[in-house]
Amino acid sequence: MLRRVGPILLILLAGWWVYQPALAGGWLWDDQIDLVQNPLMRDPAGWWKIWLAPTGWHFFPLKSTVQWLQWQLWADHTTGYHVTNLVLHLVAALLLWRLLGRLGVRHGWVAGLVFAVHPLAVESVAWIAELKNTLSLPPLLLAALAWIDCDERGNRSDLLRSLGWFTVAMLAKTSVAMFPICLLLYALWKHGRISRGTWLASLPFFAMSLALGLVTVAFEGRHDQVVASLMPDLSWASRLAGAGAALAFYLWKSLLPVGLSPVYAEWPLAHPSPVWFAGWLVIAAIAGAAWLRWSTWGRPVALGFGFFVVNLLPVAGLVPISYHHVAWVADHFAYLSLAAVAGLAAAGADALAARLGRRTAGAAALAVAAALAVPARQYATAFRDEEALWTRAVATQPAAWLGHHNLAFVFGRTQRYDEAIAHYRIALGLKPTDVDAANNLGNALMARDRVPEAIAAYEQAIRILPSHAEAHANLGNALARAGRRTEGIAACRQALALDPRCYPAELTLADLLVQDGRLAEAEAHYAAALRLRPDDALVLNNRGTVLLQLGRAAEAKDSYEHALRLTPGYLEARVNLGYALVDLRDPAGAAEAWTEALRLAPDNVAALGGLGDLLFRAGKMTEAEARYRAALNLQPSDPELHQCLGVTLARQGRTAEAIRECKAALRLNPDYAEARATLERLRR
Repeated sequence: MLRRVGPILLILLAGWWVYQPALAGGWLWDDQIDLVQNPLMRDPAGWWKIWLAPTGWHFFPLKSTVQWLQWQLWADHTTGYHVTNLVLHLVAALLLWRLLGRLGVRHGWVAGLVFAVHPLAVESVAWIAELKNTLSLPPLLLAALAWIDCDERGNRSDLLRSLGWFTVAMLAKTSVAMFPICLLLYALWKHGRISRGTWLASLPFFAMSLALGLVTVAFEGRHDQVVASLMPDLSWASRLAGAGAALAFYLWKSLLPVGLSPVYAEWPLAHPSPVWFAGWLVIAAIAGAAWLRWSTWGRPVALGFGFFVVNLLPVAGLVPISYHHVAWVADHFAYLSLAAVAGLAAAGADALAARLGRRTAGAAALAVAAALAVPARQYATAFRDEEALWTRAVATQPAAWLGHHNLAFVFGRTQRYDEAIAHYRIALGLKPTDVDAANNLGNALMARDRVPEAIAAYEQAIRILPSHAEAHANLGNALARAGRRTEGIAACRQALALDPRCYPAELTLADLLVQDGRLAEAEAHYAAALRLRPDDALVLNNRGTVLLQLGRAAEAKDSYEHALRLTPGYLEARVNLGYALVDLRDPAGAAEAWTEALRLAPDNVAALGGLGDLLFRAGKMTEAEARYRAALNLQPSDPELHQCLGVTLARQGRTAEAIRECKAALRLNPDYAEARATLERLRR
C-alpha cells in the first residue's frame, strides 16, 4: 500500500501543477452556449427537461445534468467547473493505472502520470464545455474493469455491471460507442481468439451502442439543414485520405505534442494528392509489425494501438461530422485514445525495467513526464481567457480561419475595432464563406463610422448566405446611416420575412420608422422586439418615448418604470419618466424623477430644463430662472432654453434681458416661431 501512495500523490500533484493556471480561467467560446446562455441551466425543472425535452445540438444528457447541478452550486463562478474537469481527469488517470494493473502491466502508474500531464489532454480538461470527455472516460474504464472481472470469473453480475458503466459513459458522450470493438480486441489479446461466448456477451454492448447512437443521430437530425450547410462537400476518396492523415496526425501529436492549438487550419482535401494517403501506410506498417511480432511484443501493441485507432475512427472523417467545417482535426477528439498511448508508455517502462532495472525505468518515466508537464502547463495558461486562447491559436496556426475569427470577436467585444477589422479580414481571406465574419466585420466597421465599407461587408454576408436575417437587418441600419432610409426599412422588412423572430431587425426597423415619422408602426415593432426580449431596458425606453408622442402617457410611464426596474441607473429613462408624469398631471412625481436624475448626473440638461418648467408653472420664477441658467451654462446653443429663460425674465418684468434671450434663440434657430412671437410681444 505504501508503495502506491507515492505514485498516487505524484499523479495528483503533477496534474494539479499542470492545470493550476487554468483553474481560475473564464468562459471560452461554446461555454456560453452550453451554460451561460442555456435557459435549462436556470430552470428548476431543467434536470428532467434535459432528458425528456432537450434543446441544443447534441444529446449528452448525463453531461448536461452534471452541468445543471454545477450551475445550481456555483452559477457563473468558473473555478468550480474547472476543478470538476480536473478531478474527473485525475480519477481517469488513477483508473487507467488500475486497469493496466489488471492487464499485467507492472508500471501502470507511468500510464496514469503520462495521461495526467500530457499536453494533448489540456484542451479537454481546461475547457469547461469539454466536460463530456472527462465525464465519459472514468465510467468507460470502470466498464473495462468489470468486463475483465466477467472474463476471469464468468459472473453475470460482472457483465451487467460492465454494461451499466458503459451506458453511463454513452450518456455522457456517445463517441465512446466503439467500446464493444475494444472488448473484442481484449479477447484477441488475452485468449488469442474471439470465442462464441465473447461474441454473445458483447452483443448487449453493441445493441446499447447502436441504440444510443441512433438516438443521438435522430436528435441531431433536427438540425440536419444547418449541419448540411456546414459540411464540406467531399468525395469518398477525399474522406479516406483525410481519415488516414488524421490518424497519423493524432499519433504524431501523442508522441511529440508540440505546436498544439485550440483550432487547426483546414486541410485541402477536395483534391488530395497521393501524399495525403500516406497516413494509412503508417497505420498499416504499425499493424504489420505487431502481427509479425505477435508472439513477443506484438499482442500488447496490437491491443493498445487498436484501442487508439478504433476510438478515433468516428471522428477521423470517414463519417461526416459538423466540426469538419472548422477543421479536420482537434485535440479533444484524441482524449480517449490518449489513454492507449499512455498505456503503451507503461508497457514500454516494463520492457525497459526488464533490461536496465526498475530504477532506470522509473527515472526515464519521470523524465518523460517532466518533458510533457512543462509544455502542458504552458499550454494550460492559454485557457485563462479568450484573448489568450485565440492569440495562441493564431500564433501556432496562422492559417486557421476560426482562430482569427474568434480573436476578432474578442477585440470587437472590448471595442478594439481596428484589430477586430484586421482579423475579420484575415478570416474571410482564409475562408470566404465565413458569413459571420462578414457580418461581424460590418459591425466593427460601423463602430468606426466607416459606413460604406460596412455596407459592402453586409452585402458580402448576404451573398454568402442570402437567408442570413441579421445581416439584412444590419444592412438596413447601415443604409439608414448613409442617408438611404427607405432602402434601410426595406432591408429590415426582408430580414423579418426571412426570420420573424429576428430581434435586430425589429429594433432597427422601429428606430427607422421613428425617424420616418411613422410612430404607430414604430411602436408595434418595439412591442414585437420586447416580446422577443422582454427585459431590454433600451427598447422599453424607446417604446415609452414613442408612446408618449402618441399621447399614451400611462403606457409610456409603465414602460419607463419597467426599464428603471431593470436598470435603476438608466438616466434617460428616468428623465423621460418625468415627461410622462407631467402629461399625466403629476408634477410632484415628475419633480421627484428629475431630482433623482440630477442626483445621478448633476449636469443633465433635460432634467434641469424640466424642473425649470415645473417651477415656472408653479409661479416660482426666481427658482425657474436659476434652473434655466444652469442648463444654459451646460448647453448654451439650445434655442428652447433661451426662449424659456426669456419668458421667465419677462414674467419678472425684466424686459430688456428677456428680449436679449429671445434674440439669442432666434440667432440659433431663425425659424423658431414661438421665440419670434414672444419677441414681438415684448417689443409692443
